[in-house]
Amino acid sequence: MFSGIIEALPNPIFVKDEGRRRVLLNDGYCKLLGFPREQLLGKTDHDLFPKAEADVISSKDDELFRSGGVSESEERFTGTQGQEHVLVERKKLHVEPDGRRFLLGILTDITERTKVERALEASETRYRRLFEAAKDGILILDAVSGKIVDVNPFLLELTGYARKDFLGLHVWEIGPFKDRAESRASFADLQAKAYVRYDDLPLLGRDGREIAVEFISNVYAVDGQDVIQCNIRDITARKQAEKERKVLEQQFHQSQRLESVGRLAGGIAHDFNNLLTVILSCAETLNEAGAGAVAPEQAELLDDILIAGRRAEELTRQLLAFARKQVIAPVPLDLNGVVRECEKLLHRSLGEDVELVSTLHPELWMARCDAGQMEQVILNLAINARDAMPRGGKLIIETANVEVDDEFVQQNRFMRAGPHVRLRVRDTGEGMAPEVKAHLFEPFFTTKPPGKGTGLGLATVYGIVKQSEGSILLESDPDHGTTFDIYLPRTTDAVVATPATVPSARRGTETVLVVEDDPLVRKVTVRSLGAAGYRVIAASNGREALEIAASDEVSFDLLITDLIMPGLNGLQVADGIRKDRPGVRVLYMSGYAYDVISKAGVIDPGIEILRKPFSVTRLQERVRKALDSG
Repeated sequence: MFSGIIEALPNPIFVKDEGRRRVLLNDGYCKLLGFPREQLLGKTDHDLFPKAEADVISSKDDELFRSGGVSESEERFTGTQGQEHVLVERKKLHVEPDGRRFLLGILTDITERTKVERALEASETRYRRLFEAAKDGILILDAVSGKIVDVNPFLLELTGYARKDFLGLHVWEIGPFKDRAESRASFADLQAKAYVRYDDLPLLGRDGREIAVEFISNVYAVDGQDVIQCNIRDITARKQAEKERKVLEQQFHQSQRLESVGRLAGGIAHDFNNLLTVILSCAETLNEAGAGAVAPEQAELLDDILIAGRRAEELTRQLLAFARKQVIAPVPLDLNGVVRECEKLLHRSLGEDVELVSTLHPELWMARCDAGQMEQVILNLAINARDAMPRGGKLIIETANVEVDDEFVQQNRFMRAGPHVRLRVRDTGEGMAPEVKAHLFEPFFTTKPPGKGTGLGLATVYGIVKQSEGSILLESDPDHGTTFDIYLPRTTDAVVATPATVPSARRGTETVLVVEDDPLVRKVTVRSLGAAGYRVIAASNGREALEIAASDEVSFDLLITDLIMPGLNGLQVADGIRKDRPGVRVLYMSGYAYDVISKAGVIDPGIEILRKPFSVTRLQERVRKALDSG
């Protein structure tokens, strides 16, 4: 009966006598060891296993025979096919009525379970290593209570808190949920959803600083209990980079927009200057003709034409300044001197309720720029500041020497590193909203009521600064005033004394070749010079001028040519003529600066420019000066 019972059990079972010989076995035991029953019956452990293993088994059996009772141990052995087995062996001393004693053993094969446990342990070890070494913050939450049960070192380092500061807290007691009304609802999302992601949340550090984080949670089971793992990635640097990129994009787009508007403004001003040259020349000619040239009732109309024409000239000058196509003559300049000259006018124009304060660096570096243009910059900024302080305030003008470093350039990509002279104009006025600042330097943009401004003042400032190879920065917020910082590259060129100007004569008898593609401008130029006694030869384009100059029958003392013409420009015409007439003098006419003059419209040495629109008097004086200069 005993034999029948052990055969029916699935576990491997054996019975040993006091000689440690196997006297009873079931099929499960035979299959486990890999031998038929007849080869196992009567065998001891030393017959079946290596001596070291057999000695351990025999020692345990001896103890059980001495003390009786039950023993349980984990055993390992290698099967006949080389496979390792892990077994739980439970043995009990059994005494028959006749006094014979036997050991009854039952084995449970836990090989597969052990493999799984080892894999889990290895996985847990790997996870713990990753958890400890991760460069993202990790929180483990109890999925039911929402309490934090684990936190990794990176999150402690990121926030400045200690481990004890986290453990046992609810997730809504720390950032990113801290002090948020929807915190519990957010945790309900973490509980209900297998995956939750927040792209930008504020995590509060121990020092009160706000850290931008990306928050991702997953729900999974551990030992049959749901936990929530929250991965917290620091994206502060990324957010800062995105912010800087947006600023740079805005700067770039604004620069492109202003460049496009500038090209349009320059083209309009160029054509309009030709028209103004004709209007002003004709009006001045009539005006200088004296009594009888026009009817008395028309004299006032003529004066109005001249006044309107000069105002239009000022508008085109401002447009050209914005477009950076104005012909300028930059020199090494002490901005302190320019500020002092402007102070005299500003004290009268700002009004009694605006206090003017100047803080000038005593050893200010030189900047290479046009003195008249810089006066225009200061006056425009000052008038703009005055209008922003209707109830009075303070206007501060400062100069300083500044070394622009690479870090500053990174924040303001349109600047260059190196020594600069900084002109700062700031006020305590109303300030500006962001939408106003975005369009501030665009021509004709103004916040003033109709009739109170053209919208060209700050556009002109922008163009002058850029043409002087400088940069202008703006800081302003509503009710916190406005600050304009103008950075001009330092120059070490020597200051050249400017000779006193002496009014030139206006008449002559020499021959002049005039090259102008605009027929009306050509007509008034020829007429004005003819009226001053000159013999004038006219050409409508560069090719025609070269053909005239190639003739041996034609001689002339001065070439007057427009700079910008279809086909050959003025410089090309002059170069072509000088090949055969190397000594010929040249006076260029231009409604605006262009690349044919030089970089950024700066006059090269030896080039004489007559700016359009010009009056009859100005034309005659410059022609006389050009003829007398050689």
